[in-house]
Amino acid sequence: MTGLRILREAGEFLERHGQKLAVPGVLLLFVAYMGISSPVFLQGSNLINIASTISPITIVAMGMALLLISGNFDLSVGGVGALGVVAGSLIINHAGTLAGVMALLVTGLLCGVINGFIVTIVGVNSLVATLGTGYIWSGLAYVLAGSSPITLSTNDLPNMITYAPGGIQVSVIIALAVIAIAFWYSRTIAGHSLYAVGANREAARLAGVPVTLVSFIPFILTGLFAAIASIVTIAFIGGGVPETGTDWPLQAIAAAVVGGISITGGEGSIFAAVVGMALIGVVQNGLVLLGINSNLQTVALGIVIILAVAADVRFRQRFSDAALKRAGESRFPTLVAPRQQPTRITPAGGAGAEAPAQGQAAHRVGDSN
Repeated sequence: MTGLRILREAGEFLERHGQKLAVPGVLLLFVAYMGISSPVFLQGSNLINIASTISPITIVAMGMALLLISGNFDLSVGGVGALGVVAGSLIINHAGTLAGVMALLVTGLLCGVINGFIVTIVGVNSLVATLGTGYIWSGLAYVLAGSSPITLSTNDLPNMITYAPGGIQVSVIIALAVIAIAFWYSRTIAGHSLYAVGANREAARLAGVPVTLVSFIPFILTGLFAAIASIVTIAFIGGGVPETGTDWPLQAIAAAVVGGISITGGEGSIFAAVVGMALIGVVQNGLVLLGINSNLQTVALGIVIILAVAADVRFRQRFSDAALKRAGESRFPTLVAPRQQPTRITPAGGAGAEAPAQGQAAHRVGDSN
């Protein structure tokens, strides 16, 4: 009995929490496999290298996660990254590191405000609006750069971002700070309202939620986070390249969706996006350590993403079905009445005869009348 009880409780736990554990489970399985296959994988230096490598896209993914929860997209983050690294590098070379960093942050905020205005005030679909602005930001980057890379004239920013106090690079610390900011915002009243707006925009409006403002703020944060990612990228590559950020939008969306954030809005968490990005990072690093051909790495990564999302969808469906079943049983416990068994009586004419059901008796009486 104890064993059966443990199994039953384990099954109920998976029913309730399996949706949240699917992708972390895949991540742990892959880490365990890589730990066995490559002794280098679990070394501290390699894990720090993974965290440092994915830090720019992790920063971008935090803003994308907030937007997806609210039911919107931002495909312009790649353009913001390209414009940021080019403009930031030019300003650093002419006015100094501090001026370049500040100008870059302002640029990101301005791009976010423009995106938010077009989507929430003008009413253009976020997919279409940010696709258009992304082309604008990328075009401006090529104009400023003259279609050629820009090299920093000073190493102040690279030295600062790649500095590793305690063995952890500043780039990783910056990413952790952005994760903390995004998590904090998601726990505020405005952050909770994101879920209401993403799940049902009109219902949220009728409930008194300031839908326009709630939808606007994530665009600003996403632009700011993309600018911060640009600062880290400038330090990594030592300058600005117009092609920077080409894959940022899809990688950020992939990280969020792999982590379990609903692409239709209203569901997910910042933690989910972090787990999704971690999965992508360890898979990329693991494939390199296993010596997989670079042309096949993208294919393998795509397969892992599909499997992770499929596992999440499966658990999500099972969780939803189980919740509906429990709700139905609690609200309508007697929806299906038990079948009434006929009553046996002993009439005067003989023992053991069955009395007809009440409805049948009434029907026969009516017939006799």
